[in-house]
Amino acid sequence: MYFAFSAKHLAVLVKSLHALNRATQRKAVSTYIQILSLMPDPKVNAYFRRLLCSPGAAGLPTLVASHIVQGIDWMRPSGPGHLCTLLIHLLFWCDTRMGDDERASIDKTTREQLAAMLQDLISRPDIARLPELQRVELQRLAGILNCVENMPGNYYLKSNRDYLEGQIPGQEECVVCMDESAEMLCSQCKSVRYCSKECQMKAWKAGHKQNCWKMVDESGNDFSSA
Repeated sequence: MYFAFSAKHLAVLVKSLHALNRATQRKAVSTYIQILSLMPDPKVNAYFRRLLCSPGAAGLPTLVASHIVQGIDWMRPSGPGHLCTLLIHLLFWCDTRMGDDERASIDKTTREQLAAMLQDLISRPDIARLPELQRVELQRLAGILNCVENMPGNYYLKSNRDYLEGQIPGQEECVVCMDESAEMLCSQCKSVRYCSKECQMKAWKAGHKQNCWKMVDESGNDFSSA
């Protein structure tokens, strides 16, 4: 579901989120952010990763963080832990120059507000009611924000992004089923591999048909003769 969604509509969702008025469209804001929070890890989802690493994500980290600080309404399966995971992705993958002090992609004041909110949540007795993995994500985000403030410049986030880029699944993995012996390379964008014609068709129908050409355009390569 989210593979297809990310391929076709992720950029549109982000653009729409920027246009929403929190005062009158709180439910829509909450829904859009929750959808983003349920996206697969950017390490394994090339479409989500490409968006976060692109200029199209400008302003998104601070926007999402500020909405979360002000409070959003979540519904299962999303929860506070998922929101923290989303913020971690935005911090690790988005360019730190998007932030006003260039230490992180989230503006300094918003980071401070977010850190204070997390400390309050973590100190509450009812935090134990959350699933363990969600509690871990709250603490993890709090720790990341602390590192951002206490390490020089953007060193912490840049070094983590370098590490994550090294963990991106290799070129031998099928983009659909993650089979490690994928030998078929997309002849157009040269960016994704498949293990079979079946997986290639699934990816094409799920949205690679649209994203393939975007990848070609962004790379500046001419595959017209491929």
